[in-house]
Amino acid sequence: MDSSTLRQYTGQVVKKGDALMEVYSPVLITAQHEYLIAVKGMQLVAEGSQKVRAEMQRLIDSALQRLRNLDMAEIELQRLQREGEIRQYVTLRSKANGVVLEKPSIEGKRFELGEVLYQIADLSHVWVLADVFEQDLGMIHPGQKATIRVDAYPDKVFSGEVAFIYPNVTPETRTAIVRIELPNADRLLKPAMYACVEFTSLHSKDKVLTLPDSAVLDTGTRQLVLVDLGEGRYEPRTIKLGMHADGYAEVLGGLEAGEAVVVKANFLIDAESSLRAALSSFGHGSHALVASEDTKSGKFIKAPSVAHQGEGSIEAIDFAHTTLTLMHGPIASLNWPSMMMDFRVNDSALLYTLKPGQKVIFEITEQSAGEYVIVAIQSVDGNAATSEHGAH
Repeated sequence: MDSSTLRQYTGQVVKKGDALMEVYSPVLITAQHEYLIAVKGMQLVAEGSQKVRAEMQRLIDSALQRLRNLDMAEIELQRLQREGEIRQYVTLRSKANGVVLEKPSIEGKRFELGEVLYQIADLSHVWVLADVFEQDLGMIHPGQKATIRVDAYPDKVFSGEVAFIYPNVTPETRTAIVRIELPNADRLLKPAMYACVEFTSLHSKDKVLTLPDSAVLDTGTRQLVLVDLGEGRYEPRTIKLGMHADGYAEVLGGLEAGEAVVVKANFLIDAESSLRAALSSFGHGSHALVASEDTKSGKFIKAPSVAHQGEGSIEAIDFAHTTLTLMHGPIASLNWPSMMMDFRVNDSALLYTLKPGQKVIFEITEQSAGEYVIVAIQSVDGNAATSEHGAH
């Protein structure tokens, strides 16, 4: 088949039914001829039996369907039916409204059946595919509103809606793809653009307790704040955090509304010493320490090591790193809420009497700033294991 008289170009907006090109095709000529033969046959058997006429009608319908399968437009089929004349050059027309993205065909080009001649897409409505980290997927839902910004138009904000969350997570990036649909009437958004997406939170309308991100001391395994007890006393408090937004963190446990915390804790720690050294200068729970007279130096009196008791269940055992993953209840002496934590075990021999799912009572002591180690552990049924090196 040969193409001739190209009528569109890359980037042009076209409507459904617009002429794209005229082609010369022996296959199309033969198909038109077959249709006209079937029509003539129907005329010859007009006075024949109903069965013969029905058979000829099937031939006509079959010939028309073949022309449709060859992408002959309805307007061209109607012309053929109306005029009854074969055209050597058949006009191919756009099947949809859109923009010509690619036009590999050129005038006089020979092409084969199934070859792409035009690529046309409707850009009045587009998709944005956003990579969302797996820990944030719980906050994304179909129908959720999203705002989109692109570098090409820094002063414009586009609005869309989450249409679909892909079922798989990319192992290398630990992200899942979220599809956002949005209108693009001005056709400013173009295929392959990069965008920055912000999702509108679907959090409860109820008020929640928050604190500034700058108040949180993150040891890597847990988050703490310095609670001001008054009269120069400060207490490191383990807290449980939820969502973060606009420089604030949601507090899920470990802190009550109205308690005063050190907001610029990170700045203070960086100015005085490292995080571990700073935390070692404070006591915990009822053993919160009083600042020494030499407060200008930033030094505090250090409390003696104290054992704290808790109850929970074993989630996992890591023999290689001598650690236990516990889902424990509140530990009152530390003001800890219920949470899942990893604890290093002082003596690896303690692990061999334990198993996942077992309910236990345990004791922990702080061996370095912010790090608590299990020194004794006992299953609820009575099997006890105690570290020889543990302090009680």
